Amino acid sequence: MKNPSSELVSKMQLLNDVKEKLKNEYAGIDRVIDEFMTAVCPWFIFPELQDRPVVVNLWGLTGTGKSSLVKRFTELIQMQHYFHFDLGEVNDNKLSIRNQLEDIHEYRNGLPLIIGLDEFQHARSINENGEELISAPLRIVWDLLDSGEFQLIRYEVRFSYEIIEFVKAFRIALNKGVVVENGKVIQGIEIFDKCMEENWMDYKKPKRSRLKSVVSKEIDLFQDDFIESLYDATKHQFENRIAFIEQLFSLDGPDTIIYLERVYEGLFRPVTVNCTKALIIVMGNLDEAYQMSSNYNPDMSADEFHRQSLQINITHIKKVLRKRFRNEQIARLGNIHIIYPALNEASFRKIIQMELNKIRNNYLKKLELNFIFDESIEEILYREGVYPSQGTRPLFSTIYQVINAHISRIELFRQEHCPESKTVHVKYNESGLQFLFHKRKNIVHTLTIQPTLNLEGLRKEKKDDMQALVAVHESGHAALMMLLFHKLPDNVFSNSLDGEMEGFVINKQDESTIYSRMWLKKQVAVFLGGLCAERIVFGDSGLTLGSENDIKQATSLVLHALKSAGFSNVPVRFGVESVEHNYTITSSTLELEKQAQIIIQESEQLAIEYLTRNKQFLMQLSLHLSESRNITQEIMRELFLKYVCEDQVDIWFNIQLDENLYKKKLLDALNGHSNEILQIADGGQVDSFINWESKSNVA
Repeated sequence: MKNPSSELVSKMQLLNDVKEKLKNEYAGIDRVIDEFMTAVCPWFIFPELQDRPVVVNLWGLTGTGKSSLVKRFTELIQMQHYFHFDLGEVNDNKLSIRNQLEDIHEYRNGLPLIIGLDEFQHARSINENGEELISAPLRIVWDLLDSGEFQLIRYEVRFSYEIIEFVKAFRIALNKGVVVENGKVIQGIEIFDKCMEENWMDYKKPKRSRLKSVVSKEIDLFQDDFIESLYDATKHQFENRIAFIEQLFSLDGPDTIIYLERVYEGLFRPVTVNCTKALIIVMGNLDEAYQMSSNYNPDMSADEFHRQSLQINITHIKKVLRKRFRNEQIARLGNIHIIYPALNEASFRKIIQMELNKIRNNYLKKLELNFIFDESIEEILYREGVYPSQGTRPLFSTIYQVINAHISRIELFRQEHCPESKTVHVKYNESGLQFLFHKRKNIVHTLTIQPTLNLEGLRKEKKDDMQALVAVHESGHAALMMLLFHKLPDNVFSNSLDGEMEGFVINKQDESTIYSRMWLKKQVAVFLGGLCAERIVFGDSGLTLGSENDIKQATSLVLHALKSAGFSNVPVRFGVESVEHNYTITSSTLELEKQAQIIIQESEQLAIEYLTRNKQFLMQLSLHLSESRNITQEIMRELFLKYVCEDQVDIWFNIQLDENLYKKKLLDALNGHSNEILQIADGGQVDSFINWESKSNVA
């Protein structure tokens, strides 16, 4: 008998070892692994104490390793019973989920197991309009998440026909004098064979010699195939196969009829699948929670994507789930929601290093060839393969395309030119991939391969009219961000890899921002900064259509403030006349539009004023971006300190950035009117309140 305390220590040690292995194998999700291992620990240690399944939810962007983490976890804890369901395929293949649930019933009913519900976002129960969707296979899933028990109807149509035909033929045989004892025909063997052949299409008459049939006094009633089908249909009723065989071969003729009729009825009777001891892991991609998920621009900062993803919490997740599921269903998912962050630059680079090490180890073992990868390889793989919003899949694909796809060619070259070489240094430069074959410390041969690169060519500086135009436009946005908000943009691009835009400004969103009227005016000025910069540098005749989206954002923001946020002269909500907007004011549209134009015009004047006063700064930013496709914060800061007006530099260093401005005004107001407040509190208002409260209590 095992010592309970030693078994507990052993399980805890295994979990700690598994945690460390997972952290070594997966980059950038240490916090996720910690939370996951903490959540599954009670199930792993004491599954027998559960009266309902443990539900753990993993949410994240695509390609962040949710499914592979769960699969690897089951391997490391040596859990053989992992049932994986892809809910994106349920509606296309309804038999798949039913068959797997039958496997649970037959092999792990009431025992510990792991169930993975992958691509859970496809299990939605309401559509975009809030209308309920009906999907019969998924109803079982919701029962599973609730109590861990559900009813399953097993449709054994083929075998049910076999039973009907067997019983029909066997009745005829019994009426003609056939006698059965202990599952064997002991009298009327030839009559039995004839009745079965004529009335049971699946009967296979055994080959028996005439002499053997005369000598033999008994034969088995059931054939092997029929016995196997009977066992599959009734195994949940028996402790083991031996018990089933003992019962089957204890029956006489009439008892056999009764037994088979019960089996037939049981084929259409629901059975209870018991998963109360299960660990259920829900995995899904909730792109709506990750606002940056729709941005496929590889120029975007992985670190900024990562920072934004860290702000997502359980409240955001449940809000997004409400768009796909009913409240009662969301409750069944419980409160263990583990949120994957977007991978930052360091994590992507660690993944590249891990994959290069795998390549090195694999081919050192297989070809006895030692690959040594230069830092330039890591750099080109990052630049070419990382799309921050798409996770690791594009990166893995790029590593295969740039490195793995050329291994056979490299080995063939080595065998033909320098078979004695056992080491190859790999680096990247403008000429392509360089494979330097070494013998001892000397380079004996070099192979150059031009890899297929989709992005590197697009990053080359154009230094043409378009880049100069975009440089001025984006400099207008960036300059006003610094001048009005006293913040350095994270980065500014005048040549973008995104086919939908020529350039853009990356600006980190400040969560402490208070969206006041003053903020609105400044933000609209920043939106219009590109247009104003074009006008200042190129004149009215040189304006382009590139400000269309900026103007759209500015107009939408102002109208939202006026119509919905109380910034208009009357604090009400305005909207168009419709059933959906039944509780909004539908008039005064013309007046609101006039107010919007005034705000936008004032913001435009603010932008022009600041850019004109600091034109030298604007021009220097533009010059840099016309020669280089992007500009760093360090260079922007240097240009700011060197070229902006002196008063702006003073503001930059001395202003408190409106820190605690609203709290300060509250305290000032309180101090300035404290006597008046106290007088009110001492006066009749207090008495009135007390009297009113007393009356309320009496009532």
